[in-house]
Amino acid sequence: MTRAEKARKAMEMRAAGATYAQIAKRLGYAGPGPVYGLLKRYISRMSYEGVAEMRAVQLDRLRDHLQAKDETGLTHR
Repeated sequence: MTRAEKARKAMEMRAAGATYAQIAKRLGYAGPGPVYGLLKRYISRMSYEGVAEMRAVQLDRLRDHLQAKDETGLTHR
């Protein structure tokens, strides 16, 4: 798998909720640090629309997570 393919796969996994450590294990990296660097470089090359879409997905996931905590009686303060 090329670096570009790994970057795309890592981005897909991250958007789906995988942690950097999970991505590293799946793609054969030594740890989460190299995956963070890979995604940072990948994002820096993305168009504004691509970055905005990625942020929207992450914001939706965060809202869902906070809502689930509220429903279980936990607060996010």
